[in-house]
Amino acid sequence: GPSNKYAPVSVKEDLESGGRPSTQLSLQDHSATLRTPLPAYHHLVEARHLSWTDPYYDGKHGIIAAFDRDRERAGEKFFWKFMRSAILLWCISGMYWMLGIMDYKYSPEETVMDDIMGTYCIILGIVLLIAAIKGRQAMLSQHVAVTTEGIRLDNGSMVTVTIPFEHIQKCEVLSYKFCCQTDDSFQVVTVHRGAAHLEQICCQKTKKLELYGILRAREFSDLVMALKDSQSQGTYEGVDDNHRVELQTIRTPAPDSEPTSTSSAAITARV
Repeated sequence: GPSNKYAPVSVKEDLESGGRPSTQLSLQDHSATLRTPLPAYHHLVEARHLSWTDPYYDGKHGIIAAFDRDRERAGEKFFWKFMRSAILLWCISGMYWMLGIMDYKYSPEETVMDDIMGTYCIILGIVLLIAAIKGRQAMLSQHVAVTTEGIRLDNGSMVTVTIPFEHIQKCEVLSYKFCCQTDDSFQVVTVHRGAAHLEQICCQKTKKLELYGILRAREFSDLVMALKDSQSQGTYEGVDDNHRVELQTIRTPAPDSEPTSTSSAAITARV
């Protein structure tokens, strides 16, 4: 049943089952106190038995559930995703300079081109190095939650991004892959969302957002898709027999009617 599927587990148990025991719990929460969804959201099967330790969203409005992350591994995976390409470019630049030395005796013009290409690869590698460092810092400070409006991402106190449910098309939970390597102990959630108007001008219909290191990735995906379906259909039927949940969405009022103010994701339960 749902109670078994979404049984509460601690960060330590999650790491022992699929992560690295060396990850410090202090990165998630100094007290490692388990938090659970507010009683107002207990009618949601996918949220009822979730728990987390990240204190970042304590007291914030509209939070259904937050999700702990293996931040150290997420930062490491993201860093090396760019760093491998930077190292490859630096190796190619060295090859260009070696060719320049060899070509100098026969064609000084080709030597100049080799030097230019070598310098260009060095610069590209430095750009990727900066992206790797910045990306790792973002992974270490990122917080993830599901709200009544959509997926919320925070990078410390600097950036807050919310992806509304109506823009989300699907969520995929896959093992981390890079080139020919697959790490089954580290999962990546890929959120497919509709492209904005400016992005559609560039022939992009969908955009992908990859979320690294969510410890309960499958539960995250199930909760997001359940809330998206409830918003699309107007009602949410995946609850126990004694409750029926209704998700109200913004509706355009008729021209001759009084404007009404309704929340874009107000969840109400009726017994």
